Amino acid sequence: MKLAVLGKGPSLNNYSNLPKVDHYVIVNNFDQEVLQNEKLREDLSNTPVTHVANRNTLSMQGMVDNDMYGQLNIVEHVQPYVDEMKCSHGGCYCGNFQDGKFNDDKGNEVPTKILNPKHKNFMFKSGEQVGHPGNKYPYYYPSSGLAAIAYSVLELLPNYLYLVGFDFHEGGYAVGDSVERNTAPDSEKLGQKYMLSKLINSYTDMYFYLHTKADFEYEFENLIVNKIN
Repeated sequence: MKLAVLGKGPSLNNYSNLPKVDHYVIVNNFDQEVLQNEKLREDLSNTPVTHVANRNTLSMQGMVDNDMYGQLNIVEHVQPYVDEMKCSHGGCYCGNFQDGKFNDDKGNEVPTKILNPKHKNFMFKSGEQVGHPGNKYPYYYPSSGLAAIAYSVLELLPNYLYLVGFDFHEGGYAVGDSVERNTAPDSEKLGQKYMLSKLINSYTDMYFYLHTKADFEYEFENLIVNKIN
């Protein structure tokens, strides 16, 4: 299977360079990226899509307001948390989760789930990262985007994995997103490249194609980096 994970960094503007794939994974609010790219909208409407979104209402609002669950071929919603990462229910949309499904209050409903416990073998433990102030959860990925990649690797198990829009917070976003631009902490930048390298190194039978504007210092036989200027 060929799978593409689409981040929100500026390299997403090179999306057209990706080959046709069997499945897409998108992250958090992705409505503006879709609305401003007709090819992207067409592909995500005709190909199965997994949506990985954190619990913050602001990270989901655009998807709901712009009826992305009605327009795109979203087949599942994934919460990027393991069971120990309980929600304290403040500013979340957990009320939209019922009986193992996510409902957008517009008549669209898809299965939802959390991450498999095996992710704990890859996630950081709170206090583990040098220079990181710690996390409110005992386990965590450094961003929802890295959680989406990890979910794709550990649970969807593609043969070929294409990554675009992952620039490790170097250079902003592909389209304006003031909400996420203003709320992404500096600590989120730490450990992202390391976490991706750990996944690549652990799945040597999987081929990774990283399209990015950032420097990626790690080298692996199963990784091809397309550095975008």
